[in-house]
Amino acid sequence: MNLFRITPQTIGSNCYIISDGGYALVIDPSAPASKVMNYLTSNELTLKAILLTHGHFDHMLGLEKLRTQNPSAPVMIHADDAELMPDGHKNAFFDFFSADRDFGNPDRLLIEGDTIPFGNMRIRVMHTPGHTKGSVCYSCAKLLFTGDTIMSDGFGRLDLYSGNPAKMNYSLGRLRTLAAKADLMICPGHGNTARLSDALFKIYNRQ
Repeated sequence: MNLFRITPQTIGSNCYIISDGGYALVIDPSAPASKVMNYLTSNELTLKAILLTHGHFDHMLGLEKLRTQNPSAPVMIHADDAELMPDGHKNAFFDFFSADRDFGNPDRLLIEGDTIPFGNMRIRVMHTPGHTKGSVCYSCAKLLFTGDTIMSDGFGRLDLYSGNPAKMNYSLGRLRTLAAKADLMICPGHGNTARLSDALFKIYNRQ
């Protein structure tokens, strides 16, 4: 499996492409669709699906054009965050730009424990509410794509629609349990990669 990150744009959200055997998945299409397509084309990759870690606009800025150019690639998001996609007030676009923004509707709704086949692997869905009620982490091999649930130096803000401090504490507790069992590398929605255990250490030593 290959991992490629398109570095943050003005809004600062990471876009990841994982590929294997001529196929690719895009996780959080925050980058311009042209950059994603250039990578797919130059590496002769077919896009199989687009995965969203949650429904905030900054993780979907390239989604509309990307799905138009790849109509057979379903857009997937946790069922609890589906309502954020078409609503600029809920996906936070209005908070930043005082305008509405509709990113359409997903093709598949995910829940805790779902698996997404990809080549010889399976992407596992872990529901980690807190930043939003439908935030998820995607585990693949020893990588954990965490969105804004956890980053190398903290976690996502909790004051936007459906943010919940108690649920974030619960989700971080689940990640602590996971870190005790596996040495995982997080690929967060913002910032650089880090070991899950190191990111958790920083959070709990700061509190």
